[in-house]
Amino acid sequence: MTANSRKLLNPPVREAVIDIQFTPAVALGDLERYAETMVSEFDKSSPMWRTDFGLQVGSDGAEPAHASQVARYGLRLQSTHRPYVLQCRLNGFTLSRLPPYESWAVFTNTARLHWEKYVEVVASNERWQG
Repeated sequence: MTANSRKLLNPPVREAVIDIQFTPAVALGDLERYAETMVSEFDKSSPMWRTDFGLQVGSDGAEPAHASQVARYGLRLQSTHRPYVLQCRLNGFTLSRLPPYESWAVFTNTARLHWEKYVEVVASNERWQG
């Protein structure tokens, strides 16, 4: 820690988050491959789902048209022995730090290490090479 930083006993933040969004989207198989490489750090994995709803109302009094779509769009990796949650989505990467907190430098360094591993695994996909 630097002379200007301090560790708060009861920080006002409930969760520290670093979120990266990108295009093009990766394939679900790429996320699953990445999750397999992270099992030693994140021992719990659960799918993330997205539901899209649409409703179209015409001005001519016709019956409204509606549509919905449910799709798996990522994985949520969690550790039972570390205070981190990692969300790997088709178009993003989010690392969350839960209490107890350390310094911002430790958190950003941890995020960078996980991101570098993510890119290493996912970059083998031809869509990411370019």
